[in-house]
Amino acid sequence: MKFTRYLWSSLLLVSISTAAKPVLPEAFQGRWNTTCQRVDDVDFMDMSDQVFSYWEEVCDVKANEVTSPTEISVHLHCRQNDGAEFETKPRYKIVNKQLVITNANAPSFSRIRCHE
Repeated sequence: MKFTRYLWSSLLLVSISTAAKPVLPEAFQGRWNTTCQRVDDVDFMDMSDQVFSYWEEVCDVKANEVTSPTEISVHLHCRQNDGAEFETKPRYKIVNKQLVITNANAPSFSRIRCHE
């Protein structure tokens, strides 16, 4: 009986911790760049459920909000190559197969998805 209760509690904890992880819609996952001819340059970004990688920084996904299958808002904790750390909350949208940032006052950019 004790073993069964312990096993059930363990399964519940695993289930809760699994459910708490942010899930990024498939449409956003992968490598994005201004051109897919260059593998790594200042414009590339990789997006996954847990990490966003940019040219000189790596960001852990703390949370995300899926507004629609083509629009998200993410809360990121970022570390730059020089050791600086910061938090940011970018909003992204896919428009005409291009990734764009939709934050007010953010520099405009668009990226295309590069299939590996």
